[in-house]
Parts: sequence; structure tokens; C-alpha cells
Amino acid sequence: MINREYIKNAILKHTSETRIKVACEKLSSETNIPEYVIYNFTRCSLPREKDLVLLIKTLKLDTKKMFDI
Repeated sequence: MINREYIKNAILKHTSETRIKVACEKLSSETNIPEYVIYNFTRCSLPREKDLVLLIKTLKLDTKKMFDI
């Protein structure tokens, strides 16, 4: 399982926003990953490998927390 709440909170913290849609817009402009890809990642899907790696690096995600297996 992917810990979606952890990802969402990491995006909010990174962008200093309180609303996830606005945070996704900011992160999109920073990474050049389409906003809908980032938003869908917080909800239900995985981005392409290239985008996933960029998001993990940009947000400094802990993969042990991210993948709650």
C-alpha cells in the first residue's frame, strides 16, 4: 500500500500551502510535472517512473513511510 496521506502532507509542507490543489499547482511549476499527475498521485495512481523519482527527490520522501507494506 502507498501511504497517500504521507505524500499529501509532504506536498503541503514543501509548498507551505494548506490546500492540496494549490500545492499541486506550485509543485507542478517547480518540477514541470503536470498538475493532474501530482494530484492523482495523492489520490489513486502512480506517475511515470521518471516523475515518481523526481517527486521522491524533490519532496525528500522517506520510501519506508511512503510504502506501507
